[in-house]
Amino acid sequence: MSWSSIVFSTRSALLLLAVFAVSGGRSCYGDEDSASVLSSPYFSDPGSIERPRSKVDTRTNTDKLSVPQLEQRMFESINQDRVKCGVSALKRSALLGKLARELADDMLANKFFAHKNSHGLNTPERAKLLGITCGVYENIASQSGPDSALQMVEEIEKGFMAEPSGRANHRYVLLHPNSSCAGVGIAKSKNEVIVVQEFTDDDPSPTGQP
Repeated sequence: MSWSSIVFSTRSALLLLAVFAVSGGRSCYGDEDSASVLSSPYFSDPGSIERPRSKVDTRTNTDKLSVPQLEQRMFESINQDRVKCGVSALKRSALLGKLARELADDMLANKFFAHKNSHGLNTPERAKLLGITCGVYENIASQSGPDSALQMVEEIEKGFMAEPSGRANHRYVLLHPNSSCAGVGIAKSKNEVIVVQEFTDDDPSPTGQP
């Protein structure tokens, strides 16, 4: 399987993947079809997509933060990065958080990394099951290594933000000015953290409630 983007940090392995679902004029790449991603006009330099893998240190991490605490920290980082870059902060959506957490838990439990879940459902299909009718834009990342879960979460966000601007990548999804709501889902084991970020232009809740 080929990934739309792969980035690795120097201290631990960091795997990143972005998907764009239909909404607001943004392009749709709902699975791991790298040919469609690479043919996008957003990608001016396909040769920059893959970078060498770093060694993974599997020493035990001793981080004690709960998953909800890690998700809160990630959401705060998203808004901090958006404000720094001159775009508005986002409203946190519990429904998008549920969508994100379900995929993160599924990936960790079933040992895979993809926008399609273990039942073969892609992002729009999974969103529809939760009653989400607006377009959803999804970033996923997996990091393993000796660092604490919090450090790995922070490294993932830094990895997203370190990507080139002006391209259809994680940074593009994270900073898109049309987005109004976001949700974060995190799953962690002793030596691994999986992060899923969901973004929508409109409030995904039918009643407009968080």
